[in-house]
Amino acid sequence: MVIRENAFADLAQWCVAQRLVERHRAMFGKSPRFFPPVSFNEHIVHRIIYDRDPRLKVICDKVALRQFVQDKVGSKYIVPILQLCEHPKEIDWQTLPEKFVLKPSHSSGLVGVLDKSWNKDLVRKVAERWLSQDYFDLSLEWGYRGIPRRLLVEPFLQSADGRQALEIEIYTFFGRAALVKLILGAKFTPNRRHAWFDATGRRIQVEAGYPIADTTIKSDIMCSAVELAEFISADFSSLRVDLYLTGDGLKIGELTPYRHSGKIRWKPRTLDDTLGMLWKPDFDLSIIPSFIEHTAP
Repeated sequence: MVIRENAFADLAQWCVAQRLVERHRAMFGKSPRFFPPVSFNEHIVHRIIYDRDPRLKVICDKVALRQFVQDKVGSKYIVPILQLCEHPKEIDWQTLPEKFVLKPSHSSGLVGVLDKSWNKDLVRKVAERWLSQDYFDLSLEWGYRGIPRRLLVEPFLQSADGRQALEIEIYTFFGRAALVKLILGAKFTPNRRHAWFDATGRRIQVEAGYPIADTTIKSDIMCSAVELAEFISADFSSLRVDLYLTGDGLKIGELTPYRHSGKIRWKPRTLDDTLGMLWKPDFDLSIIPSFIEHTAP
């Protein structure tokens, strides 16, 4: 029986691997290199297929993640949970603040920034759709497979001046921060902007999907964010640490092992191979050009 179950598991993994290879080939016009992986995207796909670290299922679960964060760095970095529901009908609208965030616990990227004026029936339908599917079936990312499906209600995070909290994504490799991305504007809106830096605060010439933001970050905040990200990711080969800079300090939103499922369209495309070298401990980030703002004559 054990042999038969292992055979089915091996077959299922092979089928997923084939789908990932075909998806990569369709996006980038060539088969991924795995032995060894070279590009950034190839490293991500390689991890999806081969990495079975059980901690990945913990950090991909937005509920279990909170205990992981508390054990590593303490509760002050945790985003509070206002409500945890098995079904959207359980949401207690009366006790919610005027503005809040709703998201499923078993996925990545699905989120709604809501207020009490929203149509509750519409919100329930969207939430039911979130809960109806194992996120693994969409992403093919092993860490999300079989995670319990629940709804999280979180506070809308604000900065000290009352604006939406700044998002900071830090890309770490073997516990060392390499890339830092600052994000302005709400998700899925035309105001979404990105700015990329290395861990020293030098702004670098990197683009991936969104317009460039005209922003910077104070050196002390950068140092604190990098220190936190490096500490919590120290035992992982790579991890993206998603932070919010709130009026109550830094908060950890997500720990992401699979950056965009290995489907990032870096600009220029040659940057994919360059950033693949981040998995090498001696990679010198200075080869990535500094950002030069292009202005109209």
